[in-house]
Amino acid sequence: MLDLTSNLQRSAQLVTLYLGKFRRDYGITQPEAHVLAVLHVRGEITIRNLHHTLGHKPSTLTSILDRLVARGFITRETSRTDRRSFNVKLTLAGTIPAKAIRTALHALENKIIRERFSDPRIHFVLNCASGGCPAIQPELPKGPALDAYLQSATQAFLARPDAITVQHDQRVITLSPIFEWYQEDFLQDLARRGIPQSQHSLVRWLQLVTNGPLNDDLERADDYTLQYAVYDWSLN
Repeated sequence: MLDLTSNLQRSAQLVTLYLGKFRRDYGITQPEAHVLAVLHVRGEITIRNLHHTLGHKPSTLTSILDRLVARGFITRETSRTDRRSFNVKLTLAGTIPAKAIRTALHALENKIIRERFSDPRIHFVLNCASGGCPAIQPELPKGPALDAYLQSATQAFLARPDAITVQHDQRVITLSPIFEWYQEDFLQDLARRGIPQSQHSLVRWLQLVTNGPLNDDLERADDYTLQYAVYDWSLN
């Protein structure tokens, strides 16, 4: 548990260090970098949805957007379909740092954060600003609260209909593509738990971490066919 806490805290420090480069190169702060990363994925977004994605206070987000507009990295205009709403999008000048930030964060997740963790529940904490991703999480807790935090994030994601669907009449389980992309991480966790290799499967891992009616459904579905849903790349 202590090792997991240390790894999470170290990963948070690495994010800060990675994004610090963009302050030196472009004068972009960490909160501004997160806004640009979201815009790189989405292209154009309402301020309301941006607020929902990042979780900033409205006044804080307004200040961030003001600075990015002043530097010519984004535009903020009245929506063409709703005059009460404002959309923000990258300018040509903003696409350069936005792409660099998104690339850096992707590399950080795949080459550093995932390599440091033995707990695949990290996949239910990482947010990529799309609808198929887990919900953005609040500030990282420390100490004994961390395990409960990871378990809560896991249960919240698995409760979503786009995470797991069991169809007994068709003997099919449909999973989020997250389980396909990172299958190795979940299977390695079974090995660490001492589960015999003959039982290594995504269904077995899910049986261990779910409860209630969903767990009952999965316990009946050992030999069901697995398929993966189409990932939702729209804004979450």
